[in-house]
Amino acid sequence: MKKRGIFGKAFWVVLVIVSSLFLFTSWFGGEVLGLYDTARWFDKALHAFGGILFTVIGFWVASRSDSKKPFFIAMFAFCFCVTVLLLWEFFEFFIDLAFGTNMLRWQDMARSKFGSGLHDTMWDLILGAAAALLTSIGIWIWLRIRKE
Repeated sequence: MKKRGIFGKAFWVVLVIVSSLFLFTSWFGGEVLGLYDTARWFDKALHAFGGILFTVIGFWVASRSDSKKPFFIAMFAFCFCVTVLLLWEFFEFFIDLAFGTNMLRWQDMARSKFGSGLHDTMWDLILGAAAALLTSIGIWIWLRIRKE
């Protein structure tokens, strides 16, 4: 693999480790330990962290393009992340429809202490997008400083 800018071997090692920990934490903490149902912060923290993680992946994708404009790269990274967040919510919806699961927590409306499934989904998207926006701004500032 050709080293390109900051995306050397160390970047990929860190990305694989962080992504693996993210997936394991969401599965083990959320489903096995039941933190999705008992700790409101857990789901929100995962969506915010996912916003950061997918923005960094979007940054890598954009940096592979011919454009070296910091604003384009940061905007692409943000849009990439928001698209992944939205597609994830679509995935949860269709899994619930197809298999009768409750990933969106829509079946818990009457007994949930955290609100309806719509409320949960919207906050998931808002927190993920806010994390993506802050990360994109950080990328834009870093690229501008690095360019000067």
